[in-house]
Amino acid sequence: MRPAKEIKRLFLKSNVRVSSELDDRFINDALVGFEKSEKLKSDVRKANNWRIIINSRITKLAAAAVIVIAAAFVMNQLGVSIDGASAAWAEVVKALNEVENVHITCTITESDGTQETIEKFQWYIVKPDCLYEESPGRKVVDNGKERLTIDREKQTAQFSGSWMPYRPLEGHQMLEITGLFRSAKTKGYEFKKSVDESDETTLVYSVKFEKSYESKALVDAKTMLPLKMNIVRIKKMEDSQPGSREIEMLFNYEPIDDEIFAMVIPEGFTKLPYKHRGVISGKVVDETGQAVDDAVVYVVSIWNRFVEKGHTDQQGLFYFELAPEGVHKFAYMPVFIRAFSEDDPDRVAWTTINNPDECRNLGVEVPGEVGEIEFEGNTLKNATGIVIKMEPAARIFGKVMDTSGNALSNASVALICDLVVKSNYGGKSLMIQNIGGSGKRGSYVVQTNDEGHYEFTNLPRFEPNSYFTLLASYGGYVRSSSMFRVETPLESKQVDIKLFEAGLTIRGTLIDNYGQRLSARDVSAGATIDGFSASTGATTDENGEFTIEGAPVSENLTVRAGLAVKNNIPMWDKEKNNSYVYYPNVAVGIDYEQGKNEYEVEMVAERPELVLNVEVRNSAGEILQYFPVEIWDESLQISALWRADRLARRTDENGKCKFTEVPNVKGLKLVLQRSLIVPNEQLSDEVRKIVDQYNEKYFRTEVPVEIIEGQKEYNITVIALTHEENE
Repeated sequence: MRPAKEIKRLFLKSNVRVSSELDDRFINDALVGFEKSEKLKSDVRKANNWRIIINSRITKLAAAAVIVIAAAFVMNQLGVSIDGASAAWAEVVKALNEVENVHITCTITESDGTQETIEKFQWYIVKPDCLYEESPGRKVVDNGKERLTIDREKQTAQFSGSWMPYRPLEGHQMLEITGLFRSAKTKGYEFKKSVDESDETTLVYSVKFEKSYESKALVDAKTMLPLKMNIVRIKKMEDSQPGSREIEMLFNYEPIDDEIFAMVIPEGFTKLPYKHRGVISGKVVDETGQAVDDAVVYVVSIWNRFVEKGHTDQQGLFYFELAPEGVHKFAYMPVFIRAFSEDDPDRVAWTTINNPDECRNLGVEVPGEVGEIEFEGNTLKNATGIVIKMEPAARIFGKVMDTSGNALSNASVALICDLVVKSNYGGKSLMIQNIGGSGKRGSYVVQTNDEGHYEFTNLPRFEPNSYFTLLASYGGYVRSSSMFRVETPLESKQVDIKLFEAGLTIRGTLIDNYGQRLSARDVSAGATIDGFSASTGATTDENGEFTIEGAPVSENLTVRAGLAVKNNIPMWDKEKNNSYVYYPNVAVGIDYEQGKNEYEVEMVAERPELVLNVEVRNSAGEILQYFPVEIWDESLQISALWRADRLARRTDENGKCKFTEVPNVKGLKLVLQRSLIVPNEQLSDEVRKIVDQYNEKYFRTEVPVEIIEGQKEYNITVIALTHEENE
């Protein structure tokens, strides 16, 4: 099993609804040999990134301001039910976004009880593309064409290209209120209008975000534009934060003088060389080496952070500028490049850009020539001299129908790929989700014709074990997905797709076997036909109740509650993460009746209550200190995330460890995973030496746990086998 491929399948699972059996298998497989070390590190990096953002001088104001003023407008846009105060506040946000000139001054006061610090910021914004921002040590002027950054501490000034194409004003930290929370949950915000403090000219609102921030806003009653906001942090996110933080923001909407945006370097400052952006450039040629002009060229980086489309010129040359440093649109490697002529569906040119040392060590065979590249870690900085040659292409085609076999015209079909290329050590996954197309983030999307037929052309002939996922959607039907793997290089593959009509409503309650109502848990209703799965979902409210609209009309409809992974909890919310209770997933079938469109279900989860006291010894009877132990199950009810978070331990100095809140599931077993990385542990050098010896000496050992009805606590001695003993 290749770790890269499996973790990619886990990634796909987060975006694609497949059968529940596949869901569980993908999550559990992903952990083996990879997920513990890489995903947990990634989670830590993400959490740390948030802490950096919330504490940095330039952005901590934005975080506070956006928290306060974002949610209501977004809820209104998403159609979420909101009260009168929230709806009125949405008018404030709307007015702020529509005004042309905005001058914001801000004062942040922080105190640790002994010392008080005050920092001042200001922003001048003239839509559509003029920005002036000033902080204690820095000033930036961007007029939509070029950008001047002045560093007062270093006494330097530097020109660069404008950030506006990559970070337009509506996405600026002070005005991204229409975008920041668009894909996030808005639960936790409270909006109230203070009737006693409001009058005919000024309205007063209070806004509170959970237990973190609260603010008071003064709003012009006529224009609905904010005049002043006072924001107070009421809960520290980290112990390192100051004892208190207060933010005062003043808003002015008078016309702004053009001189504010003058590109003038202060006297005595050193002018640095122009800061050019990195590029990706190269040439497309045919089989004979001749230039291919007007070829479509797509460039897509891993995780789809950098996606561009262009055309070759008469010399077959293509040229893409990377995003400027600072806008956080990184071109992470590998970067996939695909080129083709629109009038030739049977040819394609492609290559990938990756860390050359990594590819060289793995012996990866990728077509094309990558000239000179510059990179930092996994981030591409510059790539020039690329040459890609046309070669025979593959295709995927089929028909989209309803469950009765009737063709559906103008349906959308998207293709997602987990690609494999040749390697001296077997196939290597490229972990590229999108290979370039007209869809969102470079996804390859086509429409069906009048007969319901679709076709993907100009596909590279990827190697055996490449995975492909098809996503089909059509108005009034539930989006379906299916994954398939090719056993030989892809050439031509037919996949017909059936879609379920969306017409059922499922209402229900989710509780555990003690009657505890489970809130903020994701529930889905899904069905499968001919290998295609479709589902819709909802989240339980504070009473554990949920309503799923537009569920598939099917006789094999099943409602599932995904309880084995954490849902809807921010990574940085330690209190909620620590108090989270995992359960095995719950599934309930629906007894479908023709013509009946509404159903009610009660879902009962079994609370994990088993206690396992484990002692680890070798075959000579000697205790094994600091030996890693993990809990698995054959039924795949325990997710990889659950194991990583709660069911991974290391024995103490006496060779013992204790597991609590273990689920009573089929095939429960203890796994002695010699190379297991236990989350959040800090090992001394002495202990590290012992652990390293285990990695070399002992084999992976599995020991079944025999569950006795009614018994909740078990004492288990596990014998670790050496490599020789296992053989």
